[in-house]
Amino acid sequence: MALQKSELSTMPGRYNVRIESAWRRFVETGEVDSSVVRPIIAVSWRRSRQMGLDPYDQKCFTRLDDAQLETRLRAKKELIDTASPFMNLLCKPIEGSGFRVDLTDDEGYLLKAMGDQSILEEAEMLQFLPGANRHESRVGTCGIALALATDTPIQVAGAEHYNFHIRRWTCSSAPIHDSSGKIVGVLNVTGHWSLVHKHTLGMVIAAVEAIERQFILKNLADDLGAMNEFLKTVISSINDGIIALDDRSLITHFNCVAAKILQYSPEEIVGRTAREVFSIHPEFQEILSALHDREIQDREVAIRGKHGSTRCLVSAKPIRRGPDSISGTLITISKMDRVRKLVHHLVGTQARFTFDDIIGEDEEFKKALDLARICATTCSRVLLQGESGTGKELIAQAIQNASPRRDGPFVAVNCAAMPRDLIESELFGYEEGAFTGARKGGKPGKFELAEGGTLFLDEVQSMSLEMQAKLLRVIEDGQVVRVGGSEVIPVNVRIIAATNQDLAVEIKNGNFREDLFYRLNVVTIVIPPLRKRRVDVPLLVEHFLKKASVNMGESVTGIEREALDCLCAYSYPGNVRELENIVERAVLMARGHRIALEHLPDKVRATEPPLKVRESGYYGDGPALSRELVPRDDEQAGASKVDNPYEPPLVSLGELEKMVILKALKTTGGNISRAARMLGMGRNTLYRRLSSFSAVERPKIHNI
Repeated sequence: MALQKSELSTMPGRYNVRIESAWRRFVETGEVDSSVVRPIIAVSWRRSRQMGLDPYDQKCFTRLDDAQLETRLRAKKELIDTASPFMNLLCKPIEGSGFRVDLTDDEGYLLKAMGDQSILEEAEMLQFLPGANRHESRVGTCGIALALATDTPIQVAGAEHYNFHIRRWTCSSAPIHDSSGKIVGVLNVTGHWSLVHKHTLGMVIAAVEAIERQFILKNLADDLGAMNEFLKTVISSINDGIIALDDRSLITHFNCVAAKILQYSPEEIVGRTAREVFSIHPEFQEILSALHDREIQDREVAIRGKHGSTRCLVSAKPIRRGPDSISGTLITISKMDRVRKLVHHLVGTQARFTFDDIIGEDEEFKKALDLARICATTCSRVLLQGESGTGKELIAQAIQNASPRRDGPFVAVNCAAMPRDLIESELFGYEEGAFTGARKGGKPGKFELAEGGTLFLDEVQSMSLEMQAKLLRVIEDGQVVRVGGSEVIPVNVRIIAATNQDLAVEIKNGNFREDLFYRLNVVTIVIPPLRKRRVDVPLLVEHFLKKASVNMGESVTGIEREALDCLCAYSYPGNVRELENIVERAVLMARGHRIALEHLPDKVRATEPPLKVRESGYYGDGPALSRELVPRDDEQAGASKVDNPYEPPLVSLGELEKMVILKALKTTGGNISRAARMLGMGRNTLYRRLSSFSAVERPKIHNI
């Protein structure tokens, strides 16, 4: 029967003789006496023999050179630093007993040795110094080798060692694991084999457990430190201000955004109470006092820092230890201008059009655009004057996108569309409870929403005189006060106003303040109506035709010459907006074919193009239209241009009447009744006029 470990302390002499005999038999024959040799030793002997290790070899006791050792010691510094205090503790009870304490890494390299000087000097003879290796593949069976190979504490004594030259020693070894359970080294106590005792291994195991606990604690500390740094990084990277308070409302943490909002340095904030730091409005005190009962979400308040007041959106949440215990508070602060910028980005209150999107070759129109481009480089207020539908907002957006405020919001307000009793609250905002129906928490006005950008006031002449006076005050002071409030809110907004009226006449009639006019009228840009820029009609038709075809999924191939003639001759009381609607309707009616005369509204078809346009096919001095849009035959393509195609031709009244009648009949497809209604005459009268036509001139008609 194999000996138990307890027998090691009671029969050292007898045991060593028997094991030595078994060792010699194994070395000579390869056979193991299982009645003497423990299974774990026998298995290691066989592995050592299979690896071709010579049990009498001394060349295996080599060491790393100094450079290699230094590199390994640096790499294993954490293991050495963690284990060293426990090695010192382990040395005290074995001091003077002829033992030493060793620390190896996971490859069996000796990193550190401590203990009695006599045994250290004796071990030096076998090169068992830092840099020596005791892995099983080098020296065969030993305590360190088996601890690494089996991942269990082990005690190896005397002739149990595979190598003949180290069998005088006893080794009590235990593997050391890091916090993840990986073997990182071995703690070993070595002495003369005759001094072997089972309690030695117990001491080693206890020391290893202490080392492993230290690894776990250190790992936890590292994790906590890393988590703390991670949280600091997260807090610092958040675009909102973050403030942490303890259970006494003392500020414990804050990020750089909060410091910037509050205008304080860290030394001035940490350790002070929130109320002391903020010197705040009553509503913020209400937030802090309400935290014991509920959390606060998105409350708009004014926070007073050292250098003034800042309007912010504040949320606060208590940090609870339990249902009835609060350990602190986490407060988030967002500056209102940042919140509004985000809202503008999400809801699309940004200028979309640029000067490149504006189509026109008319000289007067190009002069207006040139002036607008100049204005865009400044922050001057601009007054856009033009009829409805001429593109005033389009030009206002182009000015915004070409200005230094291009990244700011573009907020458009139609003053004529707002009830007179609500326009003040819409422009300047209101506080909670300012009037019946006021939203809880209040509401910012258009001036606040346009902070850092442009406020476009369309149809500004529709404002009441009282409202005009308030607008004038905001322009002069650069600040607003919400309806029902007292807080003065500074605003940085560029104003572009627009009107479809002559403000000079409105001033004369007492409908518009002269002082406001001069405030708004730093630069006036007059936008000509479409009827005065007929050269642009074909260009706009081509643009709107392509746009409508894409949006409506209709592959309209172009427009007939007669239809384009009518579009060029029409007066457009609704200006460019009306032209776009007419083209969109025509695309819908054409259903994938070329737009013809019958696809246009009656009012457009009733317009007679000037004779010179009909004869020459000329549409002005702008860029030529594509042949795909309006095909031209060789005769038309070679026709000479005329100076003024829309100047009425000098013809007799009789000829003019004949032209109008023929046009009406062609438009109605020869329908006498419809043609008569279009011409504003009776059917009999139309018949009489037709009777004077020659047979060649008389069109085909049908009496309906």
